[in-house]
Amino acid sequence: MPASTQVQKKVTVKNHLLRCVARAGSEPELLPGERTLAVQFGVSRKTIREALKELRNNEALISLPGRRGVFTNPAHAQAVPYIIGLFFNDGHLSHISSPHMPVLTSFFNELSNITIDYELPLLNGDSPDEMINDLKNYSFDAVLWFSDGKPEMVAALDSLIAENFPIVVIQPLFLDYLSKTAKNGIGIDFESSGRIKARSMIEDGCRNIIYVGEKRISAHGYLDELSKSGLTVPDENFIESLDIVDKKLASLLKHRKCDSIYSDGYYALRYQKIADVVKSRPEWRKIRIYAGAGTVEESFRKANPECDITLLDDTQKIRCGIGRAAAGKIRRMFDGEKRTFDNIAVKP
Repeated sequence: MPASTQVQKKVTVKNHLLRCVARAGSEPELLPGERTLAVQFGVSRKTIREALKELRNNEALISLPGRRGVFTNPAHAQAVPYIIGLFFNDGHLSHISSPHMPVLTSFFNELSNITIDYELPLLNGDSPDEMINDLKNYSFDAVLWFSDGKPEMVAALDSLIAENFPIVVIQPLFLDYLSKTAKNGIGIDFESSGRIKARSMIEDGCRNIIYVGEKRISAHGYLDELSKSGLTVPDENFIESLDIVDKKLASLLKHRKCDSIYSDGYYALRYQKIADVVKSRPEWRKIRIYAGAGTVEESFRKANPECDITLLDDTQKIRCGIGRAAAGKIRRMFDGEKRTFDNIAVKP
């Protein structure tokens, strides 16, 4: 085993043992033996002995006269009933991005009346399956995982969920076509989001619309809602590729009647290309631009105050709803209810 991997494994063992200490109460509690820990973590007994020695040195663990084995030190014990692990993307990242904050804030608030410790460890492993095996060694009472929708990791999470592991997965918050877990996922109801945006634009009197974005779940809801009012977006009025936004939009505005442009997604470059093309047209003041209501979109509107830009959907509200739903599921897991549940789509 490479030295770097051995060090990582020892850190994992120490973190597990410290978690045992945190859960322990006012009496010393016997920890598993060297052989048991070596098998559990897939390391040598030498690595286990080194980890135990280091934790004895800082007095987290103790020995008792006349008794064999290693015990938790009550002076370090916290009697923490629950420990939740927080993971992001592929499990190698400890960074919390701003779109995750509303989810986490509402999640923490919903569980504030329960004594819980939260950890943000980085998983070891070169593949999703290896990282999931490492996750199991942490002995968390529950896990909240923010998925980035990569198929390999989603497949590994599906396998973990199938083992009845206590995990809630936050599905990708942006693009509706990214991979999602088959169970235990909570995310945005993209179809309902598309419908609500369409209704807002209908109420504003939009009739000749150009749609910038992928023709997927959100767009299907959007188009279906438009059709109820006898409106449509012709195929040629769809601009799906970021690379051709400026050229195709300029061509459409030159040759077709347009009173409004809707753009989904969260690409700052896409939004700015739209604004630049619109401002180059003589009739630009008559063209309204619609987008979602996230932080990128808000920055886009502030950067282009001369444009008529309307932000649709309360994205913050949706993400807060996702956090509350996730907290509710984990609370039920703590209460002994089923750990596996059908995916939840939070409506705007």
